[in-house]
Amino acid sequence: MSIIVYLITTLFATDFFEIKAVKEIEPALKKQLIIATALTNVGITVVSWGALPASFTIFNFGVQKEVKNWELFFCVAIGLWAGLIN
Repeated sequence: MSIIVYLITTLFATDFFEIKAVKEIEPALKKQLIIATALTNVGITVVSWGALPASFTIFNFGVQKEVKNWELFFCVAIGLWAGLIN
């Protein structure tokens, strides 16, 4: 899923955001980061609800813990968007 997202982001980078001056580089990179983050968010949504069971068990330092697919989605999504903001 992520390969498709990054191919689409590369399409934007190479075809839609033409850079003609040095001052246009940073805004173009910021747009690419936003596009990649938004598309990756859609991708993890599809994977979280489409490929994972509604509830499953993981081992947390030797203790079994039951987690839900939406909890895993929010964990990944928060890290994704925090990385964009940081």
